[in-house]
Parts: sequence; structure tokens; C-alpha cells
Amino acid sequence: MDNDKLFKSRYIGVYKLGDGSKPWFTHMRFGNDSVLKVHSSTERIASIKYNLLARFFKGDCAQLNDILLTPKEHREIAKELFKQITTPTAQQKMLSAQGVKKIPTATSKFVGVYHYKKLSCNSYYAYICKEKRRYNLGYYPTEDIAGAVYNVAAGTLYFGTKKLNNVDMNILDDKLVKSVLAKIESQRLGSIREGKYGG
Repeated sequence: MDNDKLFKSRYIGVYKLGDGSKPWFTHMRFGNDSVLKVHSSTERIASIKYNLLARFFKGDCAQLNDILLTPKEHREIAKELFKQITTPTAQQKMLSAQGVKKIPTATSKFVGVYHYKKLSCNSYYAYICKEKRRYNLGYYPTEDIAGAVYNVAAGTLYFGTKKLNNVDMNILDDKLVKSVLAKIESQRLGSIREGKYGG
């Protein structure tokens, strides 16, 4: 491995090292800090994972790779990716790269919302916890949107038994709600496969 050369792909955030079963990896950055390396078997899959991560963490600010894929391919790669990034170690790496020494417990005025002032775009992070597991709901441009996203997750995971944020839910369009629900389901399925969540 010492003689392996690092190869930069034509795609954003994609590199190759060695010739193993998964030599390609996606490298996501926040500012000057590397967040996570996610390995893949092909250059194409690695580039798609970059796009998924970029949309998830940077939203409209993200610069994406120009690559087409089918809905089936999107679902399969998304499942593989979320399984890779929803381990506690991976979650902590993503937060540590932003200068956070531990997963924050402090919130904004809303439950399940944390403001990362270091991020210039989409700086409000939404999350929810259940059964000792943290669900990453994404980064959003305003505190109200992140608070409303938390409400969607709380209604889904706790069936209306958890206190909700006092925010106008009309600020969320159907597309965003579906995206949040997809994130929850992907992470929930990953937990079930790993035996960390009872379903």
C-alpha cells in the first residue's frame, strides 16, 4: 500500500487509492476541514455518493457532479451511503470536522435544531434522537425551516406523542417533506440491519 498513488478523478470530491475491492472514495469537505471518506467500488458510484452528501449537508450551496442515474440506482446507492455514514463514529467525524468536539446538546430556540455559525450557508442543523440513536435530518437556511423539519421527524418517529416546535409548517413544501421522510427511512433501515434499532 505504501507504493499506491493517489489519483484524482474528473469528478468533484472523488479519488482513487490502490486497486482493492473499493479503491474509489468520496471526500466531503466543510471549509478547510475534511469531513468523511466514503469508499466505493467504482468511480461512478463514488461521484453519485458525493452528490448525495453534498445535497444532504450543503443543500442549494452545493456544487454537484454532472452525472445521470436511474431512480433505482439512486435508491440503491443512497441506501449503501446512509449505511456508511450513520454509524456513531461517522456521525462524530462529520461534527468534529466542523470544530464540534462532541455531538451538541444545545439547541436554538427550537428543539432538535443547532446553529453552526461557522457555516456560511444552510447553517441550521436539524436532528432527532430515539432509542439512543441520532437521526441526521440535514442542514437548512433558516431556523424556522429546521424547526419544522424536526416536527416532521417527531410526528413520524413518535406518532404525535413528542412535543413539537411552535412553527408554521406551511413553510415546508411537499418535496422537502418527502426528502426528510426518505432520510429518516434510510437511517432507520440502516439501524435495523445493524441490529441497533427494534423497528
